[in-house]
Amino acid sequence: FLFQQGAFPDKYRPLIWRYLLRLPYNAEAYRLLSDRGIHPAYLELDKLFPTHSRRVVRRLKAVLSALAFWAPLFAEVPYLPAFVFPFVKLFGHDAVLTF
Repeated sequence: FLFQQGAFPDKYRPLIWRYLLRLPYNAEAYRLLSDRGIHPAYLELDKLFPTHSRRVVRRLKAVLSALAFWAPLFAEVPYLPAFVFPFVKLFGHDAVLTF
């Protein structure tokens, strides 16, 4: 299919990336971290991404907050929102997979 079409269908890309990257699906860890709420470093993230939908920014805040609570150093990385953003767009429907 890839050779014929040049790309995988959009609806299968998250599944393919999950398989290729061997992403863990640690729902319990994500739940525990997300229960802590939004990390203070990302409270005003809306200002960095003003043109994107509130839903996407809300998901981005949740994932970044979980990462920052998991490893506090992530809250200090200035480019982390821009780095994580494409993954939120790709895996956004599944916060655990994005995490």
